[in-house]
Order: sequence, then structure tokens, then C-alpha cells
Amino acid sequence: MFRAFALYSLSQLNDEIDLTNVQQINGDIINGAIGQYYRAKSALDRAAEAKTSNNPTLLATELRTAEEELARLKLGLDTFKVTDHANINNATVDEIYKSSYRLYSQAMVPMYEALKGERADTFQQISSGAYRELRLDFTTAIDK
Repeated sequence: MFRAFALYSLSQLNDEIDLTNVQQINGDIINGAIGQYYRAKSALDRAAEAKTSNNPTLLATELRTAEEELARLKLGLDTFKVTDHANINNATVDEIYKSSYRLYSQAMVPMYEALKGERADTFQQISSGAYRELRLDFTTAIDK
């Protein structure tokens, strides 16, 4: 009887460790995305400043940095979509993914394209409008 209980307890412990590992993976992806959004937005802000101060070398460097971060963000989004989410309910996972994708596709990429196309005014409009709203939506989704 004791042996059966010990085996059952070990099995339960293994299940909890597996669940903890899955939760850690999800947390790592989300935390990575938060950092990538920050780095991409910072690079875009520096690119806008370089454009304003007529520094084409810095502009090119920061646009390259932003492009790299945006590629990492897209990869992270794709990874999050297919990752095992264990006991995180589907509605929460969907909201995190959708809010992150909206932030990426409706703010981050358009800001990058605006600066690349030398439309600093469009960058500013998105940065002070849609970006803030979409960033708040993403933050709200991951805080649930």
C-alpha cells in the first residue's frame, strides 16, 4: 500500500514539474516578447531621432536593429501560437496572441515601414496613437 502511494505521489510530482516547465516556457516566450517590443520600439525611436537630426548612418543602423527585433518578434509570435499552454485557458492564450499580433502588425511594422519610407510624421502618429493603445491591450492581456 505504501509503495503504491509513493509511486502515485511521484507521478503527481512529475506531472506538476512538467506543468511548471510548460508554464516556464510560456513565461519565457511572453517575457522575451516584452523585451523585444521594448528593444524594437527603442530602435525605432532612435531612428526617428536620427532622421530628425539628419544622421543617415545612425538611421540605417537603428532601422537594421529594429528590423532584426521585428523578425524575432514574429518568430516569438509563431512559437507562442504552437506552444503547449498546459492549464492556461484557451481564451487567455488567444487574447495574449491576438493582442500581441495586433501590436506587431498594426503598430510596430507600420512604424518601421514609415521610417524606412521617410514618413516621420506617420511614425509619430502611430507612435502616439495606435501604438499606445495596442501596447496597453497587450499588457492587459498578459496581466490576466
